[in-house]
Amino acid sequence: MSRKAAFPIAALWVAVMLYGAIVYAPQGVAALHRLVWPPPCGAALQLTVITAPENISAVRKKATEFTRTASVDGCPKYQILVSPTPPITELIRGLDNDWRQDSALVSDTHQSALGLYPNAWIADSTGEVGYVRGKLTESVLPPVLGRSVGSDRLVVAMGAHEADELRLFSGLALRDVTARLGPPLHPLPGISTAGLIAAADLMAAGEADAAANTARGGGSVIGLMCEVARTRDDEWGRTALLIPKHAVIDYNRSGLDQEGCKVPRPRAGKLDLRPLSSPDLSTLDYPFVTINWTDTVKNPELRRAAGEFECWLVAHPLFDATPGTCGRPDKSVPEPSRGGRATDADALTTAYTDFENKVPRIVTEMVLDVSGSMSRQSADLLARTRKAFPAIGPILNEDDRISLGRFYKKGDTTDLPNPSGNQSRTQLPQLAQRIAAPAPRLPDGRISEMIGLLDDHEDSFTVAVITDGGPLGREGRTPEKAIAEAIAENPKIHGLYILVIGEGACPRGLPDRQERRAGQAGRMVCVKSGPDVENALRTMITHLRKW
Repeated sequence: MSRKAAFPIAALWVAVMLYGAIVYAPQGVAALHRLVWPPPCGAALQLTVITAPENISAVRKKATEFTRTASVDGCPKYQILVSPTPPITELIRGLDNDWRQDSALVSDTHQSALGLYPNAWIADSTGEVGYVRGKLTESVLPPVLGRSVGSDRLVVAMGAHEADELRLFSGLALRDVTARLGPPLHPLPGISTAGLIAAADLMAAGEADAAANTARGGGSVIGLMCEVARTRDDEWGRTALLIPKHAVIDYNRSGLDQEGCKVPRPRAGKLDLRPLSSPDLSTLDYPFVTINWTDTVKNPELRRAAGEFECWLVAHPLFDATPGTCGRPDKSVPEPSRGGRATDADALTTAYTDFENKVPRIVTEMVLDVSGSMSRQSADLLARTRKAFPAIGPILNEDDRISLGRFYKKGDTTDLPNPSGNQSRTQLPQLAQRIAAPAPRLPDGRISEMIGLLDDHEDSFTVAVITDGGPLGREGRTPEKAIAEAIAENPKIHGLYILVIGEGACPRGLPDRQERRAGQAGRMVCVKSGPDVENALRTMITHLRKW
């Protein structure tokens, strides 16, 4: 081709390129600009999901994966907050009362919320959802039962060495397992749904007494495991626990780091756990439940977000369950399935009633150290105790009785002015208001002297002292001896539980968590609380019930 012929073609080509640059360059530059300097993301829609404490780490992991996949141009559409479900009685109260504690449990000027409003709830079982729905008032919009987003089983868990020797027990009837291993410990039914299902399974196996006498810990699965993990290795190895299998796997993989409890992953010298299965133990089906607050019903974006997360979880379920396909089932109430008692609301209701009827009654004199150090502003242990006090409500029965008093030094002696007298759980609000320091602030009294001031009782009773440890330092060189002698003077006292909160410690003669005799029939124990005062108070009540 000649140069004259090629010139028009080249000119045309240049013209086309120039035109393309003029027309499309801005879009290209804009795209490059967005790639190098992406625009700031707008606020993501916040979705709050509640679930049992032992499920939180797994649900948070799934929530992180979901929000990553549900992003647009690198910006997440949703932010999912995962919080622990309150105890089942508080959950019912919260759904009935705009997600606030019962007004009777707090002062008239402030109602304490149970946390952020939940938009969704991943329950342990469909039976739990049915139980809750059956307790709500008719004026409340009922939670909507969705699809199962996980699957697990209750197992009997034991230390690895013992479990290896007893591995042939796996697959046996639950009653045969308990006959060989002893009744397994389980969480408190009033706090933990897994604990309620465990109690129902034990009762169905003919182990009603075991179900009533082996509820332990601060209430939750984590609280139970934490209590047992802090024991000596030989005790840990001999203790059987009735808990979800994934809790065993999580502990062996990473230890415990929840609810104020930090226990490292099992290593040499600390036994890990092995699960033993039984056909008599229930399956947990983890249904996704949408909670219908008024603003949720009016907000289609929240409903859409909850629906998208539910569908994603069905396809990416918890605890290595079989993936499913999305689509909300057409049912408004839970229906029993192959999960056994876990999916049967009536069975759980019966189990809870039977459990309350079986557990021993407690009559307790709860006495607070209200000295100046307990109300020091840097810690204000009395304020923390007052805030945590309602936590014992769900584990008190109708016939339990608690008296609340305050002691301190006045002049040369210990004073215990105007104890409340025996009160039922319905009087907890009034008792909570008594948790306050006197004015002016006064020094520590002596526990041994306070015991001599307690009211007379017709029947035997226990004593619980909540303190920062200061009064123990006023008992001389052997506080355990002075206190034991005071208990021996009152034969109706059959147990003293000293709960040390804050930075204080149990004295040398009363080692942490080791029971000692006090008189012919009495016992006493000193327990150093962790940072979770609610858990410590619940553990105290369950220990008193053992006595």
